Amino acid sequence: MAVKQKVLLLGATGETGTSILKGLQESGNFDIEVLVRPASVNKPSVQRIQEQGIKIWSIDLNESSDLISAFSGVDVLISAIGPQDVMQQKKLLEAAKLAGIKRVVPCAFITVAPPHGAMLLRDEKEEVYNDIKLLGIPYTIIDVGYWYQISFPIVPSGRVDYASAFPNNTIHGDGTVPNILTDLRDIGRFVACIICDDRTLNKYVYTYGDVLSENEIYRIAEDLSGEKIESTPMSIEQIKDGAVQAQAAFSQDPQDPMKRMFLYLAQYRFSKYVRKDNEPAYADYLGYLNARSLYPEFTPTSFREFFAEALAGKVSKVLAYRTNVNSRGELPALRISDQFVLTEITAICEYFDEVAKGGKSLFGETALERAETRMWLRRMDMEIAQQVIDWFRNDPGTIDFYKGNRIPVPEARVIQKVTINQFLNRLDDELEEKSSSMGTFARAIERGGLLEENGRARKEQSGLVKFPYGIAINLK
Repeated sequence: MAVKQKVLLLGATGETGTSILKGLQESGNFDIEVLVRPASVNKPSVQRIQEQGIKIWSIDLNESSDLISAFSGVDVLISAIGPQDVMQQKKLLEAAKLAGIKRVVPCAFITVAPPHGAMLLRDEKEEVYNDIKLLGIPYTIIDVGYWYQISFPIVPSGRVDYASAFPNNTIHGDGTVPNILTDLRDIGRFVACIICDDRTLNKYVYTYGDVLSENEIYRIAEDLSGEKIESTPMSIEQIKDGAVQAQAAFSQDPQDPMKRMFLYLAQYRFSKYVRKDNEPAYADYLGYLNARSLYPEFTPTSFREFFAEALAGKVSKVLAYRTNVNSRGELPALRISDQFVLTEITAICEYFDEVAKGGKSLFGETALERAETRMWLRRMDMEIAQQVIDWFRNDPGTIDFYKGNRIPVPEARVIQKVTINQFLNRLDDELEEKSSSMGTFARAIERGGLLEENGRARKEQSGLVKFPYGIAINLK
């Protein structure tokens, strides 16, 4: 009997990590262990993995000695960490080197693109790859193109809405650019083949189930559904302009997670539809190995098969926070557990008030103080917070995120800016009148995150107003 390889997986509860874990289990060729941060060890998703008899390592990534212990005897280290934590992988590498790990598979699993200059996300991943090479650790980079699960259009009947994380019927350019696509469920099956193969050591590998243009995707969807699908065009110039604008916004505030996310998305579009990076010919040019050529015995799911399953209600939801937890897309939102989120600002504040131990109430000590705090909290929520959130939702670049549970009204953004400006002016006046004794009034403003140390709303002389959730609006 062949000795099973020992695999340690980081990021096993994410979409890609879940696929990898399942693919390794289906293979039967691996002893699998999972690495999680201490803050995650009690999450239901981690507990479910542990209930399957899989060993869980709960380790702070800053603790090198603990990592070396976890890495002892490991043949393959696989990372499926989220994009916001890509650079955290660097903390693993010294320990992996010292422990003698035979192969590191860092978190790649994106579209094919050049090593530098086309996509920020690719640049950051390549920085990690370069550190691996500097240390001389054996590696394999696996890219998968775009998932089927976020590449299909919705149909008029709504039959596939349940499976759509971001309902989107956009055709980019003329719709003829082919792209590498992989069923998320097949990623783990490909990984199980790739990490057993010496031919893939110190190589880049790409997987795919289909290579299709958007026009071809729509034809398949219409053929299988029997429905005519209406599409929204996005010109090449719009794609280019979107990438430039997203880069400019990110450059002004690189720490803003929302600006980073929108830059990622804008650069994905530019890379896929303008540069045409995510094609087999370009992958071959870059020196990737083709997983379909390496493993002809493995037949991945075709896009046609996937969409037929989606129409039959058999496709699992991806990016399930928006579908299973916060289906209304509400902001602000406090995630209490894997399956429950508390929304509405007053409810969130009252929850914190109830669970806080000791100290003064967030809302005040008397009936009048509490009533005044709630009054201003509600005003700020209705006249600032919700106006800001709706302004964000109605932006042409974010409308697709809310299709299905919000009616987009881009024209309303002008009125929303005026409403915000009016309330901020009134707020400044109130703060000036109450400057000698802020009391419960200030408490409400603080709950809404709209007070600076000097007691003024965050409205800069330039007309730029910064709000929670990484949103800034120029009110001039």
